[in-house]
Amino acid sequence: MKFHYNQNFLLENGSVLPAFHLEYNIYGDIHQKPILWIIHALTGDSKVENWWKGIFFESQLLKDFSVICVNNPGSPYGSLHPLDINPNTQQTYYQEFPLITTRDVAKMFDLLRIELNIHSIYGLIGASLGAQIALEWNILQPELFKTHLNIAGNAQHSAWGIAFNESQRMAIFADKSYFDNQPHGGKNGLKAARAIAMLSYRSYLLYQKKQTDYHLDKIQDFKSSDYQQYQGQKLIERFDAYSYVSLTKMMDSHNIFRNRIGNPLSKIQTKCTFLGIDSDILFPLNEQKFLHSLCKNSELKILSSDYGHDAFLVETDYMIHLLNQTFIQKKLTTV
Repeated sequence: MKFHYNQNFLLENGSVLPAFHLEYNIYGDIHQKPILWIIHALTGDSKVENWWKGIFFESQLLKDFSVICVNNPGSPYGSLHPLDINPNTQQTYYQEFPLITTRDVAKMFDLLRIELNIHSIYGLIGASLGAQIALEWNILQPELFKTHLNIAGNAQHSAWGIAFNESQRMAIFADKSYFDNQPHGGKNGLKAARAIAMLSYRSYLLYQKKQTDYHLDKIQDFKSSDYQQYQGQKLIERFDAYSYVSLTKMMDSHNIFRNRIGNPLSKIQTKCTFLGIDSDILFPLNEQKFLHSLCKNSELKILSSDYGHDAFLVETDYMIHLLNQTFIQKKLTTV
């Protein structure tokens, strides 16, 4: 489904979008069951089964809830993104695509909510970039959500995280084809960028366990080298460099304190659960502990895993239990 907003939309950086559109999916009847709204991570999409099937759809949530998931703007899966046409110039955006911040996205999602005539949302789930957007939405609408599961998020994107993203963009910009403004421009640079990103998504211990070569006479063609090539190739078959640049800049923009006075989480009415992963080097555990300290009506959960930041995508048993515990069990106790 597609939401079209055909009015000027003022971005946080002061520029104006003449219009925007959002691709979204609804699972179940939003007028018959309480709503869970899911916000996906960097390269996800609005089809939850594409990236969380083994976890979300094996939980019990769809029996009790309807679900909405929106493709984040800047992403090439149906929402406004750099390969779309700029209405002002009738040319493809490419490098001219404007900076959209996590705060901008929260406002866009709220406009979709209004269009769908939704006045309350039982649960909000956001992971990584999605967790950043979810925090901004909670601040924008402090009484809208009853429960919020914030997975591997932070209050402000760190210097470390920005450095990782800038390194990826440098790899893309080193590919001269990026500046040709063609749909596959920067493809090889994007492949290298994804390889860099994998080092922040996983952990040293996981690489040691999964990618170590045990042939003592080997001097090249290492297993971990093949893995990096494989991960880069997988992404360039489904993504474009211009969208990747846009989304990493969106992540860098995240700062809930910007142009606000005091603690912006102090007024939200939502019961928040912050999930941190003990091996996450991109969104380290201290960032979720900090969020927990800012939010009086919250609890902190810690997932122990060698998978690093990506653990929320692959630690099936733990995540199914947490989802059921956070939403179904708490729903039963509040009836």
